[in-house]
Amino acid sequence: MEMQTRDLQILTALYRFGILSSKQIENLFFTNTHFTVRNRRLRILEKENLILRIDSMPSKMLAWSLSKKGGAAINCYETQRFTNRNTTLHDVTLSGVRISLEDIGLGKDFTNELELKRMDGLQNKGKSNSPGQIADGLFIEQMKPDYGAIRLHR
Repeated sequence: MEMQTRDLQILTALYRFGILSSKQIENLFFTNTHFTVRNRRLRILEKENLILRIDSMPSKMLAWSLSKKGGAAINCYETQRFTNRNTTLHDVTLSGVRISLEDIGLGKDFTNELELKRMDGLQNKGKSNSPGQIADGLFIEQMKPDYGAIRLHR
């Protein structure tokens, strides 16, 4: 298989977001193309073991995550090792929130739950000194002051 630029972009996005639905991948990388083009390419990436299919979404929708081989293809070796079938829809929704925030210029430094767990060591065989709960995601955005709203009184 010859790796296309778009393939590398998909793998990178799956690393950043952790999990994306087929529709989200279409919106990000296959605009103005028929959905069969997207499906054919995703099946090729899956056949090459670069991505993993997750079929626990409602209405037979599919979601995708990065495999170890896919991570190695983009020089990212800490890929998601486990997908909880019970939280797939939640994880895809969180990716959608992140995409929406980035579209309006917010959340450029968004850190998702998977990245927080990596930093905290929660995926290291469950051994961690942190509390049992971790946020779905975290980002900090500095508000620009609206000087027009400030009234100076003399």
